[in-house]
Amino acid sequence: MLSLFLTLLALTNAHFFGDAPIYMPQNMLEIKALESSSSATILMLYAPWCGHCKHLAPEFASAAKEINGKTIFAAVDCEEHRDICGSYGVQGFPTVKLFDAQQGHQRRTPRDYNGPREARAISGTMYSMIPDWIETIPTELNKDENSVILFSDKPKRTLLYKALAMHLNGVFKFYDCNKDNEQTKKFGVEQFPTILIQHKGEIKKYEGKMDLNSMLSYLSDLAGVNASSGNEQPEKPKEDDIPYVNVHVLNDEMFKKQCNGKACLLLIFGEEENNDLIDQVSKGLDGKMHTLSFTCSEQNDLCNKLNVFFDTPTALIYIPQRGRLIRFVGGFDAEEVVSFAKNSLIGRAGRIETLKDFPSFKDRVKEPYVAPKYEEEEL
Repeated sequence: MLSLFLTLLALTNAHFFGDAPIYMPQNMLEIKALESSSSATILMLYAPWCGHCKHLAPEFASAAKEINGKTIFAAVDCEEHRDICGSYGVQGFPTVKLFDAQQGHQRRTPRDYNGPREARAISGTMYSMIPDWIETIPTELNKDENSVILFSDKPKRTLLYKALAMHLNGVFKFYDCNKDNEQTKKFGVEQFPTILIQHKGEIKKYEGKMDLNSMLSYLSDLAGVNASSGNEQPEKPKEDDIPYVNVHVLNDEMFKKQCNGKACLLLIFGEEENNDLIDQVSKGLDGKMHTLSFTCSEQNDLCNKLNVFFDTPTALIYIPQRGRLIRFVGGFDAEEVVSFAKNSLIGRAGRIETLKDFPSFKDRVKEPYVAPKYEEEEL
């Protein structure tokens, strides 16, 4: 059986996300395991040089720490694993995908995460994706069934227990029993919470810690669940190139890397970027040029030197090999900007100016984000 939940016990810590519990698939085999997992999953596809990714990373990491293994948080570095990101048809960075929980291990089709790119919204989305696959304890347990029974004095089921049932779906059947249920007396339970496990027809009490990782580890060892998929071999990585992407520029190094020797489109905003418009423009250009963006609130000196400070939002095309700058003219929406960019390449749009050296960006790279520690929910 293809099972991924044990990765929650020994997650790879990527420097891009600090010490957050985020799983980092390394090949197509591990991506297939992720796709066929029973657990609710969020996957961030990113490039380490991408400005938007750097803005999202601390929020993603903070949400992962809050969820603390109740769902799977995963991320793929598209510079390192182009075959994986190519398989998802990535058009811009970061791309965030959601995989709903399933009772089985079929390959899941992801959907796009379109919510706010902040920790509270991400964690709220993942909490809402934890299903309730727990049943009230029956009068008689099926002795041929491996099952877990939580005896509790709480009025409703906790997300922690729901998450445990989700991760071990198909391995154990999960039940709960309120302290006032007559089954509590039948099993001689007097303290709450208490977990009893029926395994191979025998009933035993769980004596370990009541946290997710401890229970996952114990139950998986008891059931002999293997985190490996068996004899399946990883696919040979493809050599597909990643499509041209949009980049939030934080410094000169990023700008020169993306606009070195080729035309690039600059989308310039006042206080806050319009991420939807940026994504639409990048997708509409379909690899014809890089799309870069920045705000005048971050780069006020640069905006003054480019004479755009009071004209935002606007767009410019810079062609370094020709020392040429083309200014956008018209209504600022995605369709108009895409048309401007395409037509400018053949000299049919915008106001052309000479600009030998592009003004410098002020370095806006921030200190690494340190997320607060969260308390584990009790059963």
